[in-house]
Amino acid sequence: LKGNAQTDSVPFDSVKIDTAIALGTDSQGPKCVLKLKIKYATGSHANEINRELLLSGILDNDYYKVDSTKQISIADAVKQLVAHTTAGYKKDYAEIFKEDPTSMSLNYEFDVTTKVQKGRKGIENYLAEIYIYTGGAHGQSVSIIRNIDVKTGEVLTKEKVFAPGSDKALSALIVKNMAKHYCVNGLKQLQDSVSVFSFMEPYVSKEFIMEKDSVRFVYSQDEIACHAAGPQEAAVSYKDLGKLIKR
Repeated sequence: LKGNAQTDSVPFDSVKIDTAIALGTDSQGPKCVLKLKIKYATGSHANEINRELLLSGILDNDYYKVDSTKQISIADAVKQLVAHTTAGYKKDYAEIFKEDPTSMSLNYEFDVTTKVQKGRKGIENYLAEIYIYTGGAHGQSVSIIRNIDVKTGEVLTKEKVFAPGSDKALSALIVKNMAKHYCVNGLKQLQDSVSVFSFMEPYVSKEFIMEKDSVRFVYSQDEIACHAAGPQEAAVSYKDLGKLIKR
């Protein structure tokens, strides 16, 4: 996504990696697969925006975590991730592979796809979809979302967007929206009939998209419902949010 010189968008470039490191010589054997499509900001506020994106955890996995005490570009962080992940994978699984070279449980996959879209006026949404597979029946999918003020480059956290003490009222609006989506009546039926929020009190997701007409709260797969139910979302209009939102 290329922006322009004005303040109606943030310019972005991207770095892409698609590689597979096999434990043995058989192309069908277990391997470490890395698929990364990472957008990063360029322009006047690039350093601040990219640091916030890195600290959000979009590149964190079992073998690599961004060092919050050091300044690093996203392109260099991607290089470090690839090096640390492939080396760590080989170290962890080499001996096991010697004993059981056909085991598919030795597969490892880290897939991150990011995109940028226009949100509410003056805001761009940075969306990261992350998939990690470390063996077993299924992998784990996670969404990380950041909303960027195109004029200042500020990354808008939940605390910066919503009024203090608004969590309870926001949670109620989220439950109301989800109940309507599933055609059930209230939290009790949402829990009993759909198994959403069955094992925890409703809460406001820190991952949200400030869209044109509403704020879409996003819960990753397995976060508030069973794995088969997939990710959960609730779009609450700005009209319904009223004074609960500061921006």
